[in-house]
Amino acid sequence: MAKNLLTKCSFADNEVNFNNKGEVFALFQQKKLNRMSKYIKELIALDNNLRKDKKLQKKLFSDLSEYNKFMASNSEWILDKSQFTFTKDEIHGFMLYLSKNAAYIVQGNKDVPSKFDALLKKFIADQAPRKEAKDLNLA
Repeated sequence: MAKNLLTKCSFADNEVNFNNKGEVFALFQQKKLNRMSKYIKELIALDNNLRKDKKLQKKLFSDLSEYNKFMASNSEWILDKSQFTFTKDEIHGFMLYLSKNAAYIVQGNKDVPSKFDALLKKFIADQAPRKEAKDLNLA
């Protein structure tokens, strides 16, 4: 089901070589808004590949907590850019990613859940009027 959704949303065909740690980390070091689709797409693809291949996870991240920090920092950056106009597919794909990983993203820091909760609420609130306007052909 998730693979079908990701394929439909054009998120399944990754462009980053996930066997190259430098390439993976380089993509996410200097994030720019005009490449938002790529970050979301590659986060989803990376997560899918890591779930399938546990050796890859050990190759890219020293342990699970390092991957959790990676997910948290990138997810926080995306959520913080709620003023960006995301496509319906980007929102849907990213929400699916967050729902699968929420427990891991907030793990280990008692302040993170409330911070993410606030960011997520703002993100959803900022995207909802745009979606409604697009649906009404006003945007």
